[in-house]
This record gives sequence, C-alpha cells and structure tokens, in this order.
Amino acid sequence: MINNLDDFNLERKTIYNIISDIFILNPDKELCNRLSSLELWDFLGEYLEDKNTSEKCMNHILLALGDEKEMSRLNQIFEMSFVIPVANYFIPPFASAYISYKEFRDNNEFYSLPEELNTIYGNYGIDFSSIHRSDHISIICAFMSILIVSESKDKNSALLYEKNFFNRFILNWAHIFFEEISRKLEESFYKHFATLCKRFLEKEKTFFSTLS
Repeated sequence: MINNLDDFNLERKTIYNIISDIFILNPDKELCNRLSSLELWDFLGEYLEDKNTSEKCMNHILLALGDEKEMSRLNQIFEMSFVIPVANYFIPPFASAYISYKEFRDNNEFYSLPEELNTIYGNYGIDFSSIHRSDHISIICAFMSILIVSESKDKNSALLYEKNFFNRFILNWAHIFFEEISRKLEESFYKHFATLCKRFLEKEKTFFSTLS
C-alpha cells in the first residue's frame, strides 16, 4: 500500500532519470562523481530490495574514480555495448530493435516506432531529436519521468496514461534489453545495474497492475 503518492512518484521519477542518464551519457569523471553518492545507492538498494547489487554498482563507480585504467575500461564497455553498432557485443538500446512494428502499431498512421514516439513527445511540446533517437531507452525513460507528476489535479488520469505508455513502450521490450546486458557483459557496473533495472521494471509492472 502506498501511503504518500507524491513521495512515491518522486522516487519513481528519480529512478527513471538515473536509468536515462546511465544509458546515454559517457561515463566520464563528471558522471561518475554524480553516481558516487552512498545516499543514491542506499536509496536504490532499499527501493529495489537488492542492497547487495546496489553496493556492487557503487563499488564499480568508486573503482573507476580511483583508477584511470578502470575509468577507461568503463568507457570502453559503454562504447562497445551501447554506442558502436559494429562492436562484437553491441546491445542496441532501441525499442525498435526488439519490437516488430508492423504487428505492434494500432493503425496505419505511423510508419515506424520512432515516428509514433516523436508524435507523442511533440504533443507535450518536447523535441528530443537533438539528443538521440526517440526510441532510445534513455529518451523513453526521460519522457516517462516527465509524465510522473508529483502534484496533479487528476492523478488517476495521469497514472493511467503512465500505465498505458509503460505497457506499450517499455514493458514489452526493456526487460529483453536488460537481460541481454546481464547475459553478454562481463563483470562490470552495467551488468549489475541491469539487474537493478529489471527489478525496477517488475516493481513498476506490479504497481500499474493495481490500477484499473
């Protein structure tokens, strides 16, 4: 049972923003400094009920901050896994890599998943085109965080829209993406963070299942 919906939504919004940053930003010193907060990983460990994995994530970040070779390795894993398509273990962070849009779309109005998402973002006055493709995991999570409003006159309506967006553009593929990371990557920050992401998806799925 959720005692305070505003606080709960703020926590959810925070996690979506963290996921968004981690899968789109190069893991340089600035990002790692932001991710080195004990408070952050304590929060994630408690919220996702996995303090062990959360601690492993933090330790990898601290290791990178304290060792240039580890920082370089973290960058290489990021580039080879999520940026360079011809890399041996590239894991596409795009929804359209996992969804057959011909079967997915409800009508003939849109020709592609990115086109449909761009239209949805545009309806909110948002243009992500200068940042990345609209079906990138980070862009989708960033938009989801925007949908989560701590104060709304019609919270039930807002939550139902979140649920529909989550079910249509996150639930049906993101778990495959995170599972691929867990399966393909060697011991690394991203491997452990993917485990936390999978736990978050399950919590979101459970939360939305209570809405009608």
